[in-house]
Amino acid sequence: MDISASTTKAIELAGGVTRVASVCGVSVPAVSRWKSRGRIPPGHVLDVERMVDSAVTRYELRPDVYGGEGGE
Repeated sequence: MDISASTTKAIELAGGVTRVASVCGVSVPAVSRWKSRGRIPPGHVLDVERMVDSAVTRYELRPDVYGGEGGE
């Protein structure tokens, strides 16, 4: 799965844009931008990963920051 698809999947599994915004302490338009750009900012990746109980991992969401699966 590519980063954009992982981002969309994670946001939907987490309960949608509004819930992610609330938990991450950002605006709904900010999360909408994450979704449309297909990328969650590094500072919020771990929050989203926790929200989805690792169904989508940090490695899938930001391999540029965390490396491949398992940090490789």
